[in-house]
Amino acid sequence: MQAIGQFVYIDYLTGLLFSSQLISLDMGALIASAKYCGEFEDRLKAVFKEVTESEGQIILFIDEIHTVVGAGATNGAMDAGNLLKLMLNRRELRCIGVTTLDEYSKYIEKDRSLEHHFQQLYVDQPDS
Repeated sequence: MQAIGQFVYIDYLTGLLFSSQLISLDMGALIASAKYCGEFEDRLKAVFKEVTESEGQIILFIDEIHTVVGAGATNGAMDAGNLLKLMLNRRELRCIGVTTLDEYSKYIEKDRSLEHHFQQLYVDQPDS
């Protein structure tokens, strides 16, 4: 019976993903191209605004999500992790984050208010 439930859930997720657009967020590019203080935050807010305005049609994909914690933090500026948590708390965006087990333990797991928004899914590395 558990297997049937898993197939139903997978079918549900497939339908959710099929009707949505998956957008990859390149944190490195956002940070590297920021020329002045606050530009990174402005760009990240613009990305989040676009996702929010899609009314659930866009799912944000963040590879190496552990880099979000503390990214772009400057005096008086909100870091990317806090901006992401704010949007997740408001249920204004859907997000898929990818990281290693070590990085997850080191960064995400320690931030309980960020961690509780994600469900872990373990994927083995492919054989060469």
